[in-house]
Amino acid sequence: MTDERRFDDLLREDAAALPPPAAGEINPWSMAMTRVLWGLGLITITLNFLYLDVILPAVGGLLLVLGFCTLRRENTPLRWCYILSLASLAVRGACIVLAALPVETGLAPAYVNIALLQVLYVCLWRGMVGVSRAAGAEKPAATAAGAMAVFYAVLTVLALIGVEGWLLVLPMLVLYILLLRSMVRLSRSLADTGYAITAAPVRLPDAAVLWGGLGVLLAAGLLTAFLGQRYPMDWHARDDAPQDETIRQQLLTKGFPSYVLDDLTAEEVSRMAGAVRVYRQVERLYSDTDYRTITTTHYMSDPVRPLVFDRTMPLRYAEQFSVEYAGDSYKRITINNDRVYLLVAEGAAVPDGVPTGVTVLQQPLDQIYLVAAAAMDYFDKLNAIDCITLSGKKQSDWYIQRAKDAMDSGALVYAGKYSEPDYELILSQGCDLAVENTMIYHSPAVLEQLERLGIPVLVETSSYETQPLGRMEWIKLYAALLDKEDEAEALFNEKMDSVADVLEQQPTGKTVAFFYITSSGAVNVRKSTDYVAKCVAIAGGDYVSFDESAEDNAQSTINIQMESFYHGAVDADVLIYNSIIDGELHTLDELVALDPLMADFKAVKSGNVWCLTKNFYQESLELSDLILDVNHALNDAPDTAFHFLTRMK
Repeated sequence: MTDERRFDDLLREDAAALPPPAAGEINPWSMAMTRVLWGLGLITITLNFLYLDVILPAVGGLLLVLGFCTLRRENTPLRWCYILSLASLAVRGACIVLAALPVETGLAPAYVNIALLQVLYVCLWRGMVGVSRAAGAEKPAATAAGAMAVFYAVLTVLALIGVEGWLLVLPMLVLYILLLRSMVRLSRSLADTGYAITAAPVRLPDAAVLWGGLGVLLAAGLLTAFLGQRYPMDWHARDDAPQDETIRQQLLTKGFPSYVLDDLTAEEVSRMAGAVRVYRQVERLYSDTDYRTITTTHYMSDPVRPLVFDRTMPLRYAEQFSVEYAGDSYKRITINNDRVYLLVAEGAAVPDGVPTGVTVLQQPLDQIYLVAAAAMDYFDKLNAIDCITLSGKKQSDWYIQRAKDAMDSGALVYAGKYSEPDYELILSQGCDLAVENTMIYHSPAVLEQLERLGIPVLVETSSYETQPLGRMEWIKLYAALLDKEDEAEALFNEKMDSVADVLEQQPTGKTVAFFYITSSGAVNVRKSTDYVAKCVAIAGGDYVSFDESAEDNAQSTINIQMESFYHGAVDADVLIYNSIIDGELHTLDELVALDPLMADFKAVKSGNVWCLTKNFYQESLELSDLILDVNHALNDAPDTAFHFLTRMK
């Protein structure tokens, strides 16, 4: 701003030395810059009512063309401004026409226009620098023009990331008006000095260009409106036949919008019989000036309409999967209300008409790539480890003995972890199913590549179950894949019988803290919503929670300072140390060595401190044993009764 003031003063001091303009000669500089500045204002600041979002930018584009047409021979950047203004006007006109036609162009035209205007702002800045030099300024002053280029770039970024609201719009509007005012001052300063240009020749009068352009705009609007009404959309009147009420109610129950159903014919509704789920997709469609929100309703139909799924696997606790049966040859498996599988028995034909989104699994499934370590225990208990030929863990990482033995014999081969699978090995083994854990969602490229190679993917989401007993019941899912439902039912019932007495007991009133101390001295604890905390509650304990310190996210653990843990758990009746990260502790002295404050804890003084063995996290069906262990710890049972817990001496 200081440079501009000095430049203005110099121009005024030297104005008297300049020769007056010849008689009859008119300096076109002021008129040209007035048109340019008005044009910039109209294309940048728009009003979204009464079609002003279309009219004002169109008028602004015409004014830019007229202004830069006059200035195009002044210097090279201003000549490029003229070319860019013509291109922008052409793109804007194309957008108006395309918006009324049944074609999908996406946001490409809008992005092109944004890019053209950004380059135009930069060229205007360089052009004003050139004009300042031509006027004799020792240090060219065009700060306002440069600031406008930066302003438009920032405005574009904010629009692309979806930043909205009057708290932002008003300051940006005020800032832009101030920048335009500075440009006006600079233009007037040049005009006051007598700075003169020779207008570039034009073939058409300005009035003809302006009114002709507006006429073309009006004609384009009328034409597109006419074409939009005349285009054959193949619409037809809805028939009066009543909709099948059973199908209608099924769709409504699954979340299908009633206002959409009301507009469908009976035939259209009948085609959606057997829908298994309904979901909505909300999209924002952006133009160069505005956006529209469109909600699309989709439905996933029954994998094969001729199949009748007439019975369902009984589940007591699991909520994240379901299994339905159609005869003896077909099973429909739905996981997390998201992924749907059609399991086809060996020798049975894959039916026609399986819709997109339904994954077909052809039995036998005996070449499985298992990444989800939690699922290995289910295969082990079902005597089906031989169905797993590829492992996502190395032999040293397994605690399940039969898995270690299989890798030792070569029957089970390491094929890479979830994020770095050995695709060549997996393909060479003829893999017919990849069982992944939820970490695969952090490597979507791997998931897409496996499916692209024709390898079905099943994501193990037992961790999403709200109840620990629901996790245990996932053995029934893998039993369905292997036709071992009866064995799984017997195993699950056996585990439930083992904790039946505990489930009927009243809470003991004793408190339990579950933790481990990190290498940095912080304390890692589980949230009260975690399955371990719920196991404690089922066992009769009162879990010591630190949720008030937790962030609102999907993580099951949090790190807290030792002082916070001391305050909340110093009087806990039972302490359970989680060994999975840093290894098992065997003595109280080892625990106190990690932090001397542990010596003050009630459970340490009474000797009621336990360590969780490292094999716990791979023995998924044995959660019932953890419940029994905690119950025994609360009731001072002998050490020999424990499966996962060992007492620190």
